[in-house]
Amino acid sequence: MKDRKSKHLLSKSTFLRGLQCGKSLYLHRYRPELRDELSGEQEAVFRRGREVGMLARGLFPGGEDSSPINWNYDGAVRRTAGLVKAGAKVIYEAAFLHDGILCLADILVKRRNGWELYEVKSSTGVKDVYLPDAALQYCVITGTGLALSDASIVHLNNEYVRRGKLDLNGLFTIQSVLREAGAMLDEVKNQTDALKKLLSRKKAPAI
Repeated sequence: MKDRKSKHLLSKSTFLRGLQCGKSLYLHRYRPELRDELSGEQEAVFRRGREVGMLARGLFPGGEDSSPINWNYDGAVRRTAGLVKAGAKVIYEAAFLHDGILCLADILVKRRNGWELYEVKSSTGVKDVYLPDAALQYCVITGTGLALSDASIVHLNNEYVRRGKLDLNGLFTIQSVLREAGAMLDEVKNQTDALKKLLSRKKAPAI
């Protein structure tokens, strides 16, 4: 969604949209009235994703929530920077803006050797599309000067069987994708440059 309260050109979702179709990205930003209404099925998928994301926070309890209020992304970026400076150990929806790209990290955790990024997915494995997503977040977060020691995907464990109280450590699987994301950094930089150039055009691409 284009945000009137932030100057970012790309976000995680629009970056992935642009990789799929440049024209879709352009129209999404400049002609939002052309978007189709969300279907009931799509709304259910988004709702499930939000529910899984909230559950995953229980893996790293006691965090500070930096979620944007009323789509005010710039405020969320400032709040995140303040939490980091104040010594927060866990931040939910940590917001970062670098080089015109906005990222909201699902969970950010401070360890002895640096910060760790956790991206929560409601799938039961690590899909290929998650890797450029993680690489983009790595680029943006480290671009602001915050060092990351690891980046992981948190997904559902399809072998988990609940017996009594919900066991979050059994429900979720954490898989590091730092190596895979690191190998894509140059590619992601070239892709974001191309997408920002596309968004600077006066007309939608003829695709």
